[in-house]
Parts: sequence; structure tokens; C-alpha cells
Amino acid sequence: MAFLQAHRAEVPGRLSRLRGAAILVSAAGALLAAGACNIVGPVAFIIEGPPKTPAMFELPDRPTVVFVDDRKNVLPRSSLRMVIGDTAAEALLTSKTLTKTISARDAINLARVQETGRKPMSIDAIGEAVGADIVIYVNMVSFGEADLDGLPRPTAAAEVRVIDVVNDVRLFPVDVGSPQYVQAVGDPVSPEMTRSASMVRQIEDVLAARLGAEVAKLFYEHETKPLGEHTG
Repeated sequence: MAFLQAHRAEVPGRLSRLRGAAILVSAAGALLAAGACNIVGPVAFIIEGPPKTPAMFELPDRPTVVFVDDRKNVLPRSSLRMVIGDTAAEALLTSKTLTKTISARDAINLARVQETGRKPMSIDAIGEAVGADIVIYVNMVSFGEADLDGLPRPTAAAEVRVIDVVNDVRLFPVDVGSPQYVQAVGDPVSPEMTRSASMVRQIEDVLAARLGAEVAKLFYEHETKPLGEHTG
């Protein structure tokens, strides 16, 4: 009899614990449902990866040279033309966009020797002289410091065109009157850094390389990043 009384005394406690557990489960379900929208974003990011920017133009896989022109002498050093061109070419090879590129240095040196100030070489002539079927023509627009969001930052800009030398036709952009504009933005620079000539050269080299990378990104899918974000 004592045992039955003790057993009956446990029943209300068990019911109470079961009701508590049910309440907890219901609460957890409600929290999951409420937070579903917040979870979808990170889950999609993990499954699909970071957002991508598609190529603006698909280059034909033919021998290509990146020729950097600086008619307005906006670059502080002519060697930066090679940095921009070679960086773009290397990125196109690394991304497997192209299987063969021709040295930007070779094209620039050839143009420097053969052209005169009054009669510069045509893009077609440069491409033919170095054995390129395609010329990615990069015309410098600006190179220096700009005030962006209240911060002084190294900034460079150029116009880009793609010429098919063999068929004597412009491939990109299609609108002849509108060359593709490309911009590169570096990290903020303190005034102290610009007081050293060697440091200034390093800043210029990094900015030139970033511009070359931005030129290459026109032609292959890449991870989308805000303008000026450090890319390593």
C-alpha cells in the first residue's frame, strides 16, 4: 500500500516534467522558424560560395598581348606600363582564360623603337610585329592620389579595348565610341609614407599591379569585392 502511494505521488511530477519538455520543444521550433530568414543567407553562402561577377567579354583563346599606352604621360615611370601589362597577362593565364600571352615589355619596347612622336604605331601594327592575334589595348587615363570617402587613396584609371589584329576588327566593347573604363583603388596612404622615395615607388608598383588585375577581371568570372577592398 505504501508503495502504491509513493508511485502515485510520482505521476504528477512526471506529467509536469513532460509538459515542460513540450513547452521547450515548441519554443525551440518557434525560434528556428523566426530565424529561418537569417540562416538562409549564411547557408547559401556556404553552399554557393561568395558572390561572383561574370566576365564582361569572353576572350578568344589566341596569342594575346596586353599593350599599355600612356600618350598623356600620366604614369610617373614608364616601367609601370610593363607592371600593368604583365600583371594582366599573368592573371589571364592563371585563370585559364588564355593559354598563350606575349610579353608586354616586348610590345612596349618595339613600339618605343619604331614609332615617332608624330606617327605612333597602330594597334594592329604592334600586334602583328610581336606575333599576337589579339591586342588588349590599355590607354592610361589617370594615376595618382584621389580623395575617396574622406581618405587619400592611390587611384588609377584606364580605358580598355580588345582588337582582333588578324581580322582587323574591334571585339570589345562593341560600341566604338565607348571604350571600357577600368579603375583601381589602393589602400589609404598616410602622409608619412609619401615622404620616402622608395616607399612611393612601392605604392606606385602596387597600384599598377592592381590596375593590371582589374583589366584582366573584365575577361573572367571572379569574386565580387567592393571597390578598393584589399585583394592581397
